[in-house]
Amino acid sequence: LNDAVQKGGKAYIQLTGSRTPYKPLVAAGGGARVVILGPGRDSAQPAIIQGLDVSAGASVTLRGVQVVVPGMSGIAVKCGPSGTVYLREVFIKDSTEGVNADCTRFWMESSRVQLAARNGINILGNTIYRIVNSVVMYSGGVAAAHGVSLGGSSNGYFAFNTISGNSRGVTCAAGQRLSDSV
Repeated sequence: LNDAVQKGGKAYIQLTGSRTPYKPLVAAGGGARVVILGPGRDSAQPAIIQGLDVSAGASVTLRGVQVVVPGMSGIAVKCGPSGTVYLREVFIKDSTEGVNADCTRFWMESSRVQLAARNGINILGNTIYRIVNSVVMYSGGVAAAHGVSLGGSSNGYFAFNTISGNSRGVTCAAGQRLSDSV
């Protein structure tokens, strides 16, 4: 998967479901832009990626895949400086932190974050975010206890989400817009 993104210059990559997960995807620099499509997040045979790390001008869209970190040993989706991540119909589970975004833009729609040892979603810095129609559950721990943390001077739209069964619910810096969520 990394070779296809880094060297192939492909705009779209279709993944098939498999019992063998795909290695973590790292997209950094060079203006890499790719859309990765899976068979569906709830597919009987899902496409599983062992992590996503996007930064330095790269843009990655995931749709219909699962992101699972082996042994809960890292961040499932990391959006770093100048990176852009779009998630649609993605299931993120079993990680130290589900999403860590300190980047240009982070969008998540119709997705689910589950079983993160720390925050389910952690938005930092000046990130412009859109989190809509998604679920964050069974996440948070002693060090970072929230299902969702909207911090820094980030700004965006958080609406129609379900935050349930976490150590704590949502924490946010002043000026964040939260709407129609439970």
